[in-house]
Amino acid sequence: MKIHHVGYAVDSIEEGIKTFEALGFKVDSDTFNDVKRKVEIVFMSKGEMKIELVAPLSVDSPVSKFLSKNGPSPYHICYSTDDIYKTVDKLKQFKFIQISEIEEALAISNKKVVFMYSKPIGILELVEGA
Repeated sequence: MKIHHVGYAVDSIEEGIKTFEALGFKVDSDTFNDVKRKVEIVFMSKGEMKIELVAPLSVDSPVSKFLSKNGPSPYHICYSTDDIYKTVDKLKQFKFIQISEIEEALAISNKKVVFMYSKPIGILELVEGA
């Protein structure tokens, strides 16, 4: 697996964009409102490094809870995989917990994604075929 992007939780997409632009990142996607996940998303890149800014759309968004505990900070690392089902099964053997259903992600060209959790490393996302 290779790293696809790093998710970064922010209170505001606009403020996040300004801050990461000051660090040399450029917006390279539209801003998406993922109503199902209750988040607003935009991708930025600098060279080969890609980040996903994730802001809550409502107080009951999972990102709201994360921000209240941690403040703006890295939220997850996303890895690309050729077979999301096989990778989920493999990670479960290493005590990862699947914390979302496998579903299509609007912001990643409707590719299949899933979120997993491991106490030693936190949240990771898998994206198939990206």
